[in-house]
Amino acid sequence: MVWGRLAGHVHAGCEGDRGATISALELRGAHLVIANVKSLAAARVTVPGPHTARVVQIGRNQVMQLHPLGPAHPRASSAGLAKSFTRWLLWYPAAAAALFTGLYALLAGVALLAAPKAVLGLLFDVSTVAAGWIRLGGVLFATFGLQYLGAALLDWRLASSSSSSSLGVPDMPFRPASPHSPSPAEDEQQQQQQQQQQAGGAADAVPEALVSTRPVHELKSSLADVAEACNPQQLIAEAPSSVGSNYTPWAVAGGVALALLALKRVYDTPSRTYNNNVGDEYDAWTNEGILEYYWGEHIHLGYYTEEERAAGWWKADFKANKLRFTQEMFKFSGSQQPKRILDVGCGFGGSSRWLASQFPDADVIGITLSHKQVQRGTELAAERGLNNVKFMVMDALKMQFADDSFDLVWACESGEHMPDKKAYVEEMARVLAPGGKMVIACWCQREAGVNGAPPLSPKEQEDLNFLYEEWAHPFFISIQEFCRLMQGTGKLEQVGSEDWTPQTIDSWRHSNLVGVLDPWFVVFKWNPKVWYKVTREIVTLERMHQAFAKGLMQYGLMRATKPAKVVQEAGSSGSTSSSTSSSSSSQESQAAAAASV
Repeated sequence: MVWGRLAGHVHAGCEGDRGATISALELRGAHLVIANVKSLAAARVTVPGPHTARVVQIGRNQVMQLHPLGPAHPRASSAGLAKSFTRWLLWYPAAAAALFTGLYALLAGVALLAAPKAVLGLLFDVSTVAAGWIRLGGVLFATFGLQYLGAALLDWRLASSSSSSSLGVPDMPFRPASPHSPSPAEDEQQQQQQQQQQAGGAADAVPEALVSTRPVHELKSSLADVAEACNPQQLIAEAPSSVGSNYTPWAVAGGVALALLALKRVYDTPSRTYNNNVGDEYDAWTNEGILEYYWGEHIHLGYYTEEERAAGWWKADFKANKLRFTQEMFKFSGSQQPKRILDVGCGFGGSSRWLASQFPDADVIGITLSHKQVQRGTELAAERGLNNVKFMVMDALKMQFADDSFDLVWACESGEHMPDKKAYVEEMARVLAPGGKMVIACWCQREAGVNGAPPLSPKEQEDLNFLYEEWAHPFFISIQEFCRLMQGTGKLEQVGSEDWTPQTIDSWRHSNLVGVLDPWFVVFKWNPKVWYKVTREIVTLERMHQAFAKGLMQYGLMRATKPAKVVQEAGSSGSTSSSTSSSSSSQESQAAAAASV
């Protein structure tokens, strides 16, 4: 069999037959050139004995296979396939190069996807390069490798699919022949053969045969006699310029599938595991300005009323619902005219400024681990002319305030980042004044393995691990566990909770919607690193929505009151008023010291 890419038109057929005798051929590397009789005669080209041609359908293309005259070769054995593969490698060095290039590229791509920094680190310093970018390079390597391998292996498969044995006809010089007009008998023979081919089904099911306008037994073995039997100028088929289109769709589809799998792997791998890095992450978010641009001053979920949910959450005012959440959270706290307010984990101060504006006679302090948030919160307070609010960098697990310092301790979506939830609750209870109110809003995971609740499944634990590690969360706890911790302090009473998942769940997808409707703030930053980070946020927001929708996560609101008897039991012989005055003075001095830091 002679196989290759066909160029131009085939000119050796008879009356449009699908199978026809080839009068001459020339093999140039990996390309097969079919020449007409006259051009070969003029060049005095010597060609091997007669070959049969068969047009077969591969994909959307018709290609022509050439065979020396003779019986069909039996199906090759494993040894025969290995032999043909070796011969193919030796005869077609370009195809061999494509095969090995594809193997190397595919292996390199898989290695970069599996261990990006370890592999590339053998050649370069990748300490400052994000693993996601290295994996993207791995996707490209693997895609090119698959395309090269697909092309090379398909060429070999076609080259070994229909091999035939030669009759050993000696090479003969070509002699031009005069044009031949078929006789009526030949026309009838051709029509019968065409009917047999049509009845046989697809072109690739037609048996190998020499087709012409003469009976088979009259065919001669020389090209000259073949030329006499056929009109060499008759066009039988227009061959495709390249066989590449046969495998390109598969290679592209495989490359796209591999790219999607690789991207899923990249986005399923958390990028910001908790490592005491909460302040750094919020510094970065504040500097980028993206969170403030899309979420406004209140970087927490919004509160959606039943009417808004019924009408469609996408119709609601995204930022206004965040302000409503703050208002509803204050109502839930049960606090009345607080004079000293502490916002634990204040962000850049949306809730702090609202509380300061609602209670102008109160002193409001917001604490955070982010220096940039303190700076931005202070700027926004100055812009609004609020003099009764200030912000400090302080660890919520080791607060620098005296006992019994605040009438209202407010913690909105800060408990998620706390590595020690028990110390978090106890510190807030410590600084809460007698008669004061504590209120916590927090993302919580469902109760598991306690009080008859089923344990987490492996899939649920996997989903939680992603949510922990993508946004620098050490772990979540349940609403019930928060209540147990509050009761366990021995300083709080009237502990209560509510699940606000229905009121808040729409915030996750609403967050993505506002970004889709207005992407230009991110686009015009012209920063690929920011673009990549934002796409990760989109994925995480959706995964958060799914976790809440499945019941794996819940939105918890917890509240408690500190009774006056705690002070009486823990206090000394000094009066309550002097103790309170002393605590207030201590608070002011320590707050000033912290502010200077």
